[in-house]
Amino acid sequence: MNDGIVLPNHPEKTVYLGQVFDDRATSYKFFWFLAILSLAEKESANALRMADLFTEMAALAWHPVCLYRLSLGGQDTLQNAVREIQRTSTLEPDATSAEIRRFVEESVAARVKLNYFKRHVPTRFLTPWFRENLRGVVDSRRDALIARLAKESQQTALASPYWFDCGSIRLNDSWRGFFVENRVVVQSFAEHHLALYLQARNPNVPGVVNKLRARPERQLAAAHQFWRIVRTDFEKPAEFQDIYSGRPLADSFSIDHFLPWSFVVHDLLWNLTPVAIDPPTNSLKSDRLPDLDLYLPRLAKLHFAAIKIARKQPRLLEDYTDCFKQDVPRLLALGEDGLEGKYREVIVPQTQIAINLGFKPGWKWKMPSGTIELFSPKESAEEEAIPPKVQQVSSAESKPQLPVITASHEPEDVISPESVIVQFPERAGKEFRQKHLPYYSLKVAAGGFIAGDAPDPEGWVNVVRLGFSRRSFKGMFATRVVGKSMEPTINDGALCVFRNPVEGSRQGRVVLVKKRHFSDPETGGNFTVKRYRSTKVIDENSWRHDAIELIPDNPDRQKYPVIRLAPEDCEDLQVIAEFVAMLDLKSEKL
Repeated sequence: MNDGIVLPNHPEKTVYLGQVFDDRATSYKFFWFLAILSLAEKESANALRMADLFTEMAALAWHPVCLYRLSLGGQDTLQNAVREIQRTSTLEPDATSAEIRRFVEESVAARVKLNYFKRHVPTRFLTPWFRENLRGVVDSRRDALIARLAKESQQTALASPYWFDCGSIRLNDSWRGFFVENRVVVQSFAEHHLALYLQARNPNVPGVVNKLRARPERQLAAAHQFWRIVRTDFEKPAEFQDIYSGRPLADSFSIDHFLPWSFVVHDLLWNLTPVAIDPPTNSLKSDRLPDLDLYLPRLAKLHFAAIKIARKQPRLLEDYTDCFKQDVPRLLALGEDGLEGKYREVIVPQTQIAINLGFKPGWKWKMPSGTIELFSPKESAEEEAIPPKVQQVSSAESKPQLPVITASHEPEDVISPESVIVQFPERAGKEFRQKHLPYYSLKVAAGGFIAGDAPDPEGWVNVVRLGFSRRSFKGMFATRVVGKSMEPTINDGALCVFRNPVEGSRQGRVVLVKKRHFSDPETGGNFTVKRYRSTKVIDENSWRHDAIELIPDNPDRQKYPVIRLAPEDCEDLQVIAEFVAMLDLKSEKL
């Protein structure tokens, strides 16, 4: 095998595998082969179902694509399939492989999406074994020919690794033994070539070789120890503070990666800063990029003070000297402004690369009561929430309030949407954050998300208590939809869950849209909830909307006609959020 990797007694195998990975035009061969290695070790039989292999391919590609936001190639089909599965599943970017496999196995749409790879992937991987036989053969006939040659080769000394049998591949006994016996070396060889492939498509992105698998355990113990050592010697104790909120830090603090860990994939001290635990700054910031004009000077100032305090222990400062290419005396000679300049030289270019990958820039700290990000699960000392206080919320589109059920629990009893809206408690524990979504009136939601940040919630709704069961609440909020145009999908006055932003294709989805100089026939507002459908005109170099239709689900077209928008009317149409679910307000759920 090439690249300095030698496997004794298997020259015929190493030569062919080397030829497979010499061609780096597409990503599928890497993930297909890694899926075979994974299942060959787990399964006792030599037959591996293709559907299981495609599921494993998605699980293997998930973290490079969803967590680390690497590109597999501009038109890579596997990348597009994984992104679509993420959009429809609400799985987190750092979901476990078991969670990904379970969702795919339970989702017909996901399995259909992945079944696309059955067309060429299993056969084209075997091309090096039959290169001579394929010379001059037209592309449309290659797959059938490779399948026949693979089966025939099993009786020869140069058998291919597998052949095909009724929706499965059957591993050659010799090849299966080779994979299992040399699993670590063979997998390392494949991952090495995958890293080269990804680096070529993600130039300047740091740590690509460390972005092939799920998030490892972070090594932050040394950072905690460092900041505990230096904090007691700050000239002004109040200057040991959370750089985002400006609050002085006590003995207990958390550690934040200034540039997100999922981008840098390291725990080097120069990129770490102590932050407050309550409320948790880490949860508020998540993996967004901080506003550099506001926070980079604070970061440099805090680290300059730390370097000054620890100057007599240069071993603690190796991360700084390695990063900035200066020894400790020279770093101190720079002063605060000079160190800030060094930070800008390092962080500004990396920030731009992160933005290009899709990381959201410009994050600023604000009080938790105004942010959706409170729902990122975070362990804290306070696990018990103060019981919330009921708040009556009114809005311009509210209907007369339904009776609130307090004692009767008959199956047909229905509570008012307003009666389940509560104020956010001053100190909320993990349990509250995992069950509640922010509430906005539809009018506020239609306008508040346009600027890019969530508006301040008008209240909070315990959606789990109302039958909503999703693992992730990311980007979701509760609102009340008025009108009968979307029945039976959405009942008049129903409390519903929506998600912002709308990612991927909008075709056929129920969405909240807003448009100037537009009036919904039911509400009179310049926003509406309808099913989205568009038709496009495609020419040689581009495409454009031919028309957009906003379609009521209510079949009564006399009362609820389809709203058709011509191309010239579509320019200022804004798709704000997508409908996720209608909440169950029957009292027996409570």
